Amino acid sequence: MTQPLRILFMSHAADDPNGGASRIYHMLTAALQARGHAVDLYHLKDFGLPATPAAAKLAARFALPRYVSRFGAKRDLKHYDIVMSSSGMTAPLFRSLLPQKNRPGLVNHLHGLSVYDHVANVIENELGHFRTSFGYRLVTGPFQNRWDLAGIRSADLTIVQNLRDLSWAQPRVPAGAEVRMIPAA
Repeated sequence: MTQPLRILFMSHAADDPNGGASRIYHMLTAALQARGHAVDLYHLKDFGLPATPAAAKLAARFALPRYVSRFGAKRDLKHYDIVMSSSGMTAPLFRSLLPQKNRPGLVNHLHGLSVYDHVANVIENELGHFRTSFGYRLVTGPFQNRWDLAGIRSADLTIVQNLRDLSWAQPRVPAGAEVRMIPAA
């Protein structure tokens, strides 16, 4: 085996080994640890969102990348070889690290592009199949689209899990960065 890597994973999802984005991080952590790598895994509860439910919901919908990035910036990143998060949640942190010479590899994971979810939700609303709020259509839906794009633009590597996301991400990857597709979990 090559030299073991030290990896920092920051999942913006609730800690659930059996579902959602968290499941992918748990699977990766187990597989990498089985190969001798050191992995630190953190989830939504670790990022210091406000304690009251209403304030936490607002923070998650409007400022989650700031919370995740602030948490990551408090880690001693010089001891990591790789820092990974999903859906642009560490774009502010990654942007600050990009110009540095001695830094970890910056990996952004897209487990499903929000741009397609947002378009589908808006169309379903227009067709009358279900209702989306005015706030979602104008604010929170587009926020996640921007966060996905910020993640692509600030990472060394973006990982996608399907051809649709690959075709959307490829033309948006900056020079010197990469996008790769892995099998869906």
